[in-house]
Amino acid sequence: MLIDELDNLNLFLKEYAVYLALAGILIILIAVFLIFFSGRHKKTPESFEPLLSALGGKENVTLAEAKGSRLSLHIKDEAKVQYENFPRELVSNYIKMTGKLILIVGEKSKQIADQINKKAD
Repeated sequence: MLIDELDNLNLFLKEYAVYLALAGILIILIAVFLIFFSGRHKKTPESFEPLLSALGGKENVTLAEAKGSRLSLHIKDEAKVQYENFPRELVSNYIKMTGKLILIVGEKSKQIADQINKKAD
């Protein structure tokens, strides 16, 4: 019985060897393609220079904290902030307080806070 099963397996492998080899090569090619090209489309860090410029520069912000869709900023010199130059596609609204500014920026608040808090290399 075991010999019959081995003979059947041997016969199957002989008849379909080419197809099995092609399937194996195809699987290897797909794996190589996925590994090689999966890292090709990484997003580059977005630049928030127009917003930083409107805030009076990165050095005008002492601390930036992301809180959900809000960005809480501690401002050194409020006279340097140009509210009319906030990018409308990024800042939907803002709240002014003495020494503090809260911007409603949506899901990019963490990215912006990280860029502001990042120390110059």
